[in-house]
Amino acid sequence: MPSAEQADVLAPLRAPENADCKALRRSDCADVRSALDEALEVVAATDPTIFRTNDVVHHDFHHRNLLVHSDTVVAVFDWEGARAGDSRLDLCTLGFWLSVQSDGMFDPAARDLVDNAITESVEPRVRAAMTAHIAVGLMGFGLRSDATTLGYILSGVRRWCRPRWLPAIT
Repeated sequence: MPSAEQADVLAPLRAPENADCKALRRSDCADVRSALDEALEVVAATDPTIFRTNDVVHHDFHHRNLLVHSDTVVAVFDWEGARAGDSRLDLCTLGFWLSVQSDGMFDPAARDLVDNAITESVEPRVRAAMTAHIAVGLMGFGLRSDATTLGYILSGVRRWCRPRWLPAIT
């Protein structure tokens, strides 16, 4: 049985020493700091008991870690970060990455399929929490990478994550 902290998907973001949060807070980009503030507002308002604890979670679930043949996923790669948790995080992560990919890379039906699955299977408050978690982690990654990557991720955060967490803070 996971401990209370292990069950809380957002526990790392609740920790005052979280390196991504510290780095994002120091960012020169006001949009990054604003997105961080909103995401952390969602985190603060989220009851950790809403998360499942015994699913298998990939933790890096996106199109580049999938092998697809025709319309069938035949393999999933890059499992070193996998652990028990709430698998709805993987679905939301896939939704984010499908939303930010350049036009033509994916059939719009694939995006719609994943978005519909998220809408139907991830309750709004869980969806808000998961997208806040994704946003902070990916903005931290973008900050460690380069300005182009950060801009790309921030655009996705504004366009895809924010509409999913906004109802939780308004």
